[in-house]
Amino acid sequence: DVLSQRPQPGAPSLKELVGHLVDIDAVFRERAWLLLETERPELPPAHPPRLEVAATYRSMPIAAILDAFRASRKQTLNLLRGLTSAAWHRPGHHELYGEINLVHQGNWVVHHERGHLIDMAQLRHDLLIGNDSRYTPTELTAVVAEVNEGE
Repeated sequence: DVLSQRPQPGAPSLKELVGHLVDIDAVFRERAWLLLETERPELPPAHPPRLEVAATYRSMPIAAILDAFRASRKQTLNLLRGLTSAAWHRPGHHELYGEINLVHQGNWVVHHERGHLIDMAQLRHDLLIGNDSRYTPTELTAVVAEVNEGE
């Protein structure tokens, strides 16, 4: 499966990158919910899931990973839709960043996702121009397009 192949040892596959975005979205949504529903919450000190954890996604069908991404992003957008400025600025405390608000967390997740979307576009490019003719534009285009729609 071309989408499970790592471009080099230790580098994530396209499936792992998309799966990682699913994991990060869940972490962001949990923090957003805490900021919105709790007075000055102590945000979970755990750092977001690392890419190494996403290795489990390599054996999953890409359709299942994309479905998980769509479902997670839909929940996140439903939580954020229609928030007032005051809601976006509710404070909480984070172990590394000190006092933060939902704007800070939103900016962080957008920056994080943007970096991985660039990684996915580069990986797609490398696979398409590689010497291996097994890589088809259709397989690879679907993955990057689906994830871009959720940003």
